[in-house]
Amino acid sequence: MTARLGDLLAVGERIDLNALLGEPRVTNPAIILDAAGQGFDVVLKKNAYDRRRVWQTEDRNWSSILALDGKLRVRHVHARLGRDFRLIAQRPLAIPALRLGGAAFDGADDLRIIAWNGRLCILGSCYRLASSLRGGGWRVDAMTTRMFLAPLDPAEGLAPCVFPPFFATAEMDKNWVSHERSEGELALSIDFNRNLWLAFDRFPKEPVAMPRHGLSWQGGWSGSSSLVPVEQGYIAILHRAVSMNPSVYLHMFVICDRRFRVLSRSEPFTFEGEPVEFCVGLTRDAATRQLIVAYGVWDDQARIVTLAEQDAVALCTHRLSEPGALYKVT
Repeated sequence: MTARLGDLLAVGERIDLNALLGEPRVTNPAIILDAAGQGFDVVLKKNAYDRRRVWQTEDRNWSSILALDGKLRVRHVHARLGRDFRLIAQRPLAIPALRLGGAAFDGADDLRIIAWNGRLCILGSCYRLASSLRGGGWRVDAMTTRMFLAPLDPAEGLAPCVFPPFFATAEMDKNWVSHERSEGELALSIDFNRNLWLAFDRFPKEPVAMPRHGLSWQGGWSGSSSLVPVEQGYIAILHRAVSMNPSVYLHMFVICDRRFRVLSRSEPFTFEGEPVEFCVGLTRDAATRQLIVAYGVWDDQARIVTLAEQDAVALCTHRLSEPGALYKVT
């Protein structure tokens, strides 16, 4: 039986972001502590569908997530919290138009917040959905997702960059991650299981050329949170879909070197024992040596918990001789 995080270590504060923001269906929060250590930026998404219904009906095409016009609706919220997690301000987060060549995308999903050369950016996936009316209702015919990078503040004037797929045949390109803060070069992790990553010395502009290779996505553990620095290197949270019909996700702490190579790991865990949980948020308070973890439950709830950094690091007792050993962790 998979342990809950609170069974593995002591959880400090617990914050219900739905109650704090007065937003009943926001989920999958990303979080970063500002450089001055005075407060947090949080980005959340708000779905218009009921993920429990998808799960209970084993709707593998996710037809029940569509609105009456056959579209998928995902909104986003940006909140500013004080160091004590009190709410300072919140606003709708407008996502810029996202295009890759001649293809336009419908919206964005599962955003992370990173700081690159002092600028806050969002790193997330964007989606394009094809649907049709069949049998008296809308059906999902195809969905394409790609990763993108954009400044959190559109006033900074940088155009968002949508990346072409790293794996040439991939319909779904998701869950690339980076370091919480980067100066100079920005490295993006594509696949922890094989230590595949990209690096950019400046904000990328389209078109971005992917390296040539014959690799395909082989499953395994994917990026969830950003990597944050600890004495042992970098710590991050990964996730794995152990089932897709119905969906069941597990998470795991890992210690990595600067180029995302996994050195050690914890046992897999859940946050609250629910099958649908997802973490994209992790930041570190260096002054208190705490990790702040933000995660979603059932695609309609959002939580923040605080952990002692040393307790999370201490969970990573399993040394890995090479990244491919991750494939065997279930």
